[in-house]
Amino acid sequence: MKWSRTPVGYAVARLSLRLGAALLALTSAMPAQAASAEPIRQFFSRSYNATAYISIFSVPIFSRSGVGSGSATAESENLGDERLLNLRFMAGSDPQRAHGLNRLGLIEESVRERGHSVLHADYFGLMTSSGEESLEQAKTALNADSEAMVSYVATRASLNGISSQYTLGYFRLSSQYKLSNIEQLIEQVQSEFSSPVGHTVHKKSDQHASTFLYSLTEAMQSGQSSLDQQFLYNGTIFTLHTEKRPDRKAAEEFRKAGLTDTAGEVQQLSGKIRNEKTGSETIFRLWFDASSANLLPLRFEFRPKAYLKLVFEAEPQAVMHTAPTFDFSRLEEPKP
Repeated sequence: MKWSRTPVGYAVARLSLRLGAALLALTSAMPAQAASAEPIRQFFSRSYNATAYISIFSVPIFSRSGVGSGSATAESENLGDERLLNLRFMAGSDPQRAHGLNRLGLIEESVRERGHSVLHADYFGLMTSSGEESLEQAKTALNADSEAMVSYVATRASLNGISSQYTLGYFRLSSQYKLSNIEQLIEQVQSEFSSPVGHTVHKKSDQHASTFLYSLTEAMQSGQSSLDQQFLYNGTIFTLHTEKRPDRKAAEEFRKAGLTDTAGEVQQLSGKIRNEKTGSETIFRLWFDASSANLLPLRFEFRPKAYLKLVFEAEPQAVMHTAPTFDFSRLEEPKP
């Protein structure tokens, strides 16, 4: 499914689906633990602030911080030779800082693996639906964004090693929902998925591959500096090409910001996502501490337009728990 690109506020929300991210991103799980009779569980999270940079002919002319925010979580549970990964990324605009635009997006995955092979995966995606393609259209959206109803596109799917099935939903819901109360929005959308009003589309696919956030996790954990993988989204195959390298300059910046210690081994990952059906490509970058159990990105950036770059910076705190808090029980199997 092809998503449209938009400036500033909407692009913040788009990040969670087009990249994942994301990008953003961009979540990642913890290294595999040794097999144990008792479940081994870990949980990490990061919060992000977004800054928008506007440029003309590659010359920066304007920037604004706080145009949006985001969060990422990664939960790992080891059970013998299998591992369950729960990954989530969500982002949204701040209407007060984004000229009134209220855009948001979410993607979350639950993956069961054995030996880095996916046995089963579920994912759920949700984003504001908007068609702004230019600055003029964005200006028009500024005037219309206060409408009582907002359009959303949602998707959920199940994958295994043989096939996949997914459901698309198109909804008009109250404009009261923002990133701050997105959990209520998720509950509303899940209930709308179950209602027989004809605004969902059920499909099956014989194609099989991994999921995006999981593939990004594998790229970050891989011992290879360059990696090509394929993931499946709504029946379409995407190729994820990633390259990693140490970044000492960024490592010093993150150390000063309190995000890493002096032993931090910061890696810069450059990624390119290619839609194998349309040939369109999306480019992004992220930075992470390869020496830490928490591989969630310290920073990620995305350029939705030639004149616009969005940079998400992690806040200087990380959370770790020994028990999981992520619940995927609400994800039902898509109807055949």
